Amino acid sequence: LPRVERGAGVPHEVEGLLASYSYSVKYSDTAGSKTSVFYDWNQRNLSRNTDNSFRANIMGYRLGIINKNYLRLGDKLDIEFGIDYDTRYSNEYSNYVPATGLTVARNNLKGKQIEEYSAFGQAEFDIGPFTCLMGARHVQNELFGANLSSRATLIYPIDEKSALKLITGQSFRTPSLFELNFITPGNTVFGNENLDPEESDSFELVYQRMAENYFLQFSIYH
Repeated sequence: LPRVERGAGVPHEVEGLLASYSYSVKYSDTAGSKTSVFYDWNQRNLSRNTDNSFRANIMGYRLGIINKNYLRLGDKLDIEFGIDYDTRYSNEYSNYVPATGLTVARNNLKGKQIEEYSAFGQAEFDIGPFTCLMGARHVQNELFGANLSSRATLIYPIDEKSALKLITGQSFRTPSLFELNFITPGNTVFGNENLDPEESDSFELVYQRMAENYFLQFSIYH
């Protein structure tokens, strides 16, 4: 529960900046590419007690570049592939006294950074009445090494207004800078540098139907 003695209910200042730029090129009616660059900066300043005599300043950013390319081969095969880069940086996490400007602790989150690269691709094609979508992503993280995650979807059109989908996929998430590095001066809360990335396998069966102005979907998920 929120604790009043720890600053709950005191105004919480938040500032942020999100900038993104995309550039697309169409080589032909069947080929093209899109490159996007984004920058996401955030700063939070919050009180650590009720009289606002002890505060925390938290600041960091995320920077990324994504390149996607598409290619259509004939009437029944579409291919998409690309690469992306992502970096997360913690500028500071400082606990300070506003009256004097004295920084009491930085909670081990000043100047922390993690980078990640990935390459991905997917293909959509028809086999008889079925539409298949298959893809994979290879991730290279500077702290956690490599991972390959795959995904596949099989679509069967029952009629013009309804379809059945079978979806299987894998997911991969590396721990955040906070989960890895955060340490309070008294070691009351601390991160774990030995955490493993989160991985999961999923299976889903979906029924979809259009009914006039409504779209209905029912799912069984594991």
